[in-house]
Amino acid sequence: MNQKVTVVTHYRAKEGYDLKLGELLLAVIEPKRSEDGCIECELHQATNNPSSYVLYEIWENREYFDKHNAKWDMAQFRSMAKQLCEESPEKKHWDKKPRKPVKDEQTGVLFQPEEEGVCAWVCANLSYLYLIGALLFLLWVLVTTWLDRVPFLVSIFGGQYAERFKSPNFQLFAYAAIGGSIGAVVSGIRSVYVWHLERRAFGARFILRDLACPVLGAILAIAVYALGKLGFGVTSGDIPRGTRINEVLWAFSAGLLVGYNWHEVFVWLDDVANRILRTKKGKEEASKSDTEATDQ
Repeated sequence: MNQKVTVVTHYRAKEGYDLKLGELLLAVIEPKRSEDGCIECELHQATNNPSSYVLYEIWENREYFDKHNAKWDMAQFRSMAKQLCEESPEKKHWDKKPRKPVKDEQTGVLFQPEEEGVCAWVCANLSYLYLIGALLFLLWVLVTTWLDRVPFLVSIFGGQYAERFKSPNFQLFAYAAIGGSIGAVVSGIRSVYVWHLERRAFGARFILRDLACPVLGAILAIAVYALGKLGFGVTSGDIPRGTRINEVLWAFSAGLLVGYNWHEVFVWLDDVANRILRTKKGKEEASKSDTEATDQ
C-alpha cells in the first residue's frame, strides 16, 4: 500500500554563487543515494542559466523520506543552501503517478480514479465476500421457492402464512424479486471485479451501494413487474399468459435483467412517473376547462 514519493527541488543561486551552490548540492548526492529507501537522486543544471539547479529524488515511501529529512546534517545543508540562493528553494512533492482517466460505464462521465488505500482495499474485499454470500443465499431461496417451500419467509412471519406464500400470484412476484436481487448482486460482483481487481481504484464508499443492491434490485424488480402487469410497456412484448412455467420464467428473467441494469431502470421509472403525472395533470386541466365552459 506504500506509495513512492518523488521530490523535485529548484535552487536559484545568488549572483556569483552558482559554483558554490553546485558544489554544495553535489556533496549531498552520494550520501542521499546510500540511505535506506532512496531509489534515485540526480542533480540537473539549466543549460541556459548556470545559476539554476534542480535536485530530483525518488524515495520508496514517505516514511523513508521524512526520516532522511529529519537528520541534523540535512538541516545544516538546508541552512547553507538558503544562504547561497536568491530565495528559499522551491520544493514540490509527488506521491503518485497520474492515472489514466476512466469513463464511467453508467453515466458516460470521464473522471480521474483514485488509487486504493488500505480502507478501500478492506471495503472491496468485504463487499466481495458479502455479495458472494448474498448470491448463495438467494440461490437457496430460489430453489426452495421452486419446490414450494418457503422456510425463510415462514421463519419470519410464522407458519400461519405458509399457504399464502405458496399462492401463484405471490410466487410470481417472489420470482421477480429474487431475480432482481440476483441480478443486482451479479452486477455488484462484476463492479468489484472491475474496479478492485482490474483497475485497483475501488472507492470505500462503494461498499454502501453493494450492501443495498440485493434489496434495491428486489424492490425495482417488483415495481417493474407490477407496472408490466398494469400495461406500462416494460418490454417490447407482452407478459406471457398460459402455462405456469412460462409465467415463472418471464417473472424471474425480467427481474434478473432489472436488477442487473438497475441504473437504467431508475431512469426509466423517472420517465414513467413523469408520464403518469403529466397525464393526470392534463386530465385535471381538461376537467377544469369543461367546468368553466359550463358555467359560462
